[in-house]
Amino acid sequence: MVGPCIMGYGTAEQKAFYLPRILSGEDFWCQGYSEPGAGSDLASLQMRAEPDGDDYILNGSKIWTTHAQFANRMFCLVRTKFEGKPQQGITFLLLEMDAPGITVQPIITLAGDHEVNQVFFDDVARRQVRPDRRGEQGLDRRQIPARIRARRGLGARPESLPRPRPRHGRDRGRRRRSRLRRETGRRADRRRGHRD
Repeated sequence: MVGPCIMGYGTAEQKAFYLPRILSGEDFWCQGYSEPGAGSDLASLQMRAEPDGDDYILNGSKIWTTHAQFANRMFCLVRTKFEGKPQQGITFLLLEMDAPGITVQPIITLAGDHEVNQVFFDDVARRQVRPDRRGEQGLDRRQIPARIRARRGLGARPESLPRPRPRHGRDRGRRRRSRLRRETGRRADRRRGHRD
């Protein structure tokens, strides 16, 4: 999922650094979205990333993180603003899983499998410089549909491509004309039947 997001909205430096590593398999990413008190409602995120000089200091946890035990990187949503609308206080960070203060705790399923984890962040320092950060004053709302498209396997549409025009009006008009032609044909058939 992170690859299409970087392709569509990343800086030139981010693309040059991360995309070849994703393509070669050198980097294995996990996703840090869900928290113990926040699942699909991202506005409820509580994991904090507080500015400290040139760093963010991360504290909190992520849960149900698939294959975090194998990943060397995580793309993660954190809260960097604590006033105003909660949706506008979220930043998208790219993290290294071997950073000091990150602990991966396995969650063993009823079948005895270890696939998901809870990841704890205790005073983890993350520099506020590119290519490790997305979102200057919070999450860019354009990135949300990009990640949704990536989850569905459709990829992200780069901004350089023309935005497709909505076809709803043309489709409705085409269907209406088709119905009128069919109805006109049926009426003509009925009139011919009466004359015969």
